Amino acid sequence: MNFLMFVALTLLPQAFASPKVPKMSITLEDGSFVGSSLEMPPEQSLALICTVHGYESSHKLLWYEEGRVLNHQSTIEGGAFMQQQQLSLTNLSADDCDRKLTCIYGDGDQVEVAKSTTIKCPGKGLSITLENGTSVNSIVNIIPGQRLSLICTIHGYELEHDLVWYQGGRVLGNQSTTHKDAFMQQQELFFTKLHARDCGREMTCMNGGKDQLKIILMCPSNS
Repeated sequence: MNFLMFVALTLLPQAFASPKVPKMSITLEDGSFVGSSLEMPPEQSLALICTVHGYESSHKLLWYEEGRVLNHQSTIEGGAFMQQQQLSLTNLSADDCDRKLTCIYGDGDQVEVAKSTTIKCPGKGLSITLENGTSVNSIVNIIPGQRLSLICTIHGYELEHDLVWYQGGRVLGNQSTTHKDAFMQQQELFFTKLHARDCGREMTCMNGGKDQLKIILMCPSNS
């Protein structure tokens, strides 16, 4: 009798235990996992695959945005113990920046598990680098007799103005556009041979007066 009572007391908590919460993940088509945010360049396509598994799947798995069921989604797998729902976005644009997409497993107001990711766009703003990609701050140390290439880059969406290098309000002649499309521009300022008179020159890369970055060329001290 004592043995039967022991077995009953052991099995009783298991019988009334709450069902296991299903596991959910969001991945790209190549299987790489997606976190709470995902940076995507413009004019690209995106496929997000939401997977829920380890549970007797009896609820719906759907993609939502602000409580609304999204279009352009399809079921890849709909088995009893795993479901996969793919959301397809084509030709991303500025309107897709900061969109929060949520995958929900549940029925009606009952949500068993949910996971979200937010589309982030490449950072906007100006940056200046050397030819080898090294970032430049406000001061560039130079040596007379050497060559120098400074590349000013702006990232953004639907850029309206051209990048231009100035000195004292005057457009510099020793510059050229190395890349230009609707979402990124690069303007190179080049010196085939630096001179002592270049020491202390202050130059500015500007984006139509909206954004600007200044740099100063500095030579080694003569002391």
